[in-house]
Amino acid sequence: MAQNIAEQTKLLKRGTVEIFTEAELAQKLSEAAKTGRQLRIKLGLDPTGGTDPLASTVVWSRSEWAKEERWPDLTVSARATGPTMTVFVWVHHPRA
Repeated sequence: MAQNIAEQTKLLKRGTVEIFTEAELAQKLSEAAKTGRQLRIKLGLDPTGGTDPLASTVVWSRSEWAKEERWPDLTVSARATGPTMTVFVWVHHPRA
């Protein structure tokens, strides 16, 4: 069973740049609220199921600002070309 969980974790983390715990994410959002800086968010789809967010096959939505504790509605369309499609979320918190 433990090996199965390890395999599943490896699969979920594949192609991941960084993983935040819920507490870390809450801290980042809290810092953004305190400083008044907004988060920029984009949604990307790779219809080939690839794991590289920089690949030319990824279709990205327009970058939107998250405003006043509301997440923007992001729209992007792609038709899967195989059995899987990869979803990427890009979040940028501008520094000072």
